[in-house]
Amino acid sequence: MPTSLGNPRRIAALLVVGLMIVVPALWAVWSLAAASVVAQSNREQSDALLSLQARLSVLAASANGAKANMASVYLPGKSPAIAGAALQRIVATTVTGAGGHVVQAEISRSETAEQQEPGAVSLRAEFETDIDGLQKIIFDLETGAPILMLRTLTIEAKDNTATDAANPELSVILLIRGYWEA
Repeated sequence: MPTSLGNPRRIAALLVVGLMIVVPALWAVWSLAAASVVAQSNREQSDALLSLQARLSVLAASANGAKANMASVYLPGKSPAIAGAALQRIVATTVTGAGGHVVQAEISRSETAEQQEPGAVSLRAEFETDIDGLQKIIFDLETGAPILMLRTLTIEAKDNTATDAANPELSVILLIRGYWEA
């Protein structure tokens, strides 16, 4: 009896056998590819975790090494006058360190009793600097110790046509507040 490939049962049997081989093979290839992607993701997350643990160790060591205490968040001094002088020194040092110069600095007093906070010392400082210097000054004052808060900031460009337009000279007035341990 001659065999023919046209027999529908034979074609169906070959398709079933082919699918029984091809589908599991495709499933295995897809699984290996997915496992490779997951393994890569796990490696990246593990590296990130190790990096974060190293940074945490460095931060913990610096906090322990510096013996960070609560006194460092306050202005030094046992009175508002001494704390005000310390705040004035901090601002003057920061301004001159950034290439600016202080024109005037004075302790600011609030007019009403409601505005006064216990242990608060405010300083009004007027200085001249450029944009780069101003960015450095603000960053240093707000991120350093003791903790200081910039209350108001007034900036005016000086009328110098000969200066660099990208980094002009500025006249700056700021009101900054710190606290002493009352």
